[in-house]
Amino acid sequence: MNLEYSKDDLKGCVLDTIDLPLDVDIMGTIPMLKRLSGFGYNFEEFPNPKVYRNMTIRYMNYFYSKGTKLDSDYPDPKKRKAVCAALAGFQYDPITGKFNDLVSDMLRGKNAMVNRMIISFTAHHYSTEFSTLCSMRDMFYSMMEDQTDPTKVKSIFAIQQDLVKLERDMLNNDDSKIISMALVQRMEEIKLELKPEDVARRISEGKSPIDFDVYG
Repeated sequence: MNLEYSKDDLKGCVLDTIDLPLDVDIMGTIPMLKRLSGFGYNFEEFPNPKVYRNMTIRYMNYFYSKGTKLDSDYPDPKKRKAVCAALAGFQYDPITGKFNDLVSDMLRGKNAMVNRMIISFTAHHYSTEFSTLCSMRDMFYSMMEDQTDPTKVKSIFAIQQDLVKLERDMLNNDDSKIISMALVQRMEEIKLELKPEDVARRISEGKSPIDFDVYG
């Protein structure tokens, strides 16, 4: 696993974290992160909450920032996730390459609060793409509801393909269906004008962020 990356290799990163010592409080150094939904998550189930929060922010920055050398070196998202996690400071078994269960679950999208942080991070820093995605999704469902014009079938199919492509691009080719669902949920929350703190509370309680199946 290559972890030798220079600042120039990672110049496409949204946040400048490569030179920050591992013990630096990133949210204290970059206060705007505190305004993002989900970043109040306290990581209480992790052995060292403050350290794990810092490493998680670094991981998100390395994986979801587009145009870095990591993207070209590791086009496979699963391999890139592992490299980004190690680069962020998460410890792994040098023989098996595996992380502890808490980190492995996070990388697989099984930590709902980290998923929320990821979506907030990408939606904020790639806001134009996120706004376009929301608009295209509304257009797609409006066209789906209008079943009177058979000529629209081709257009609906084309929009659906564009939605998938834009979503993958915004998430820097993360192919996790769980992360994709978290993105859809976030768009539904905005559409329903739900308060971020109420949604975060529901997630922390193990409940769905919204009261209906987003894919139903």
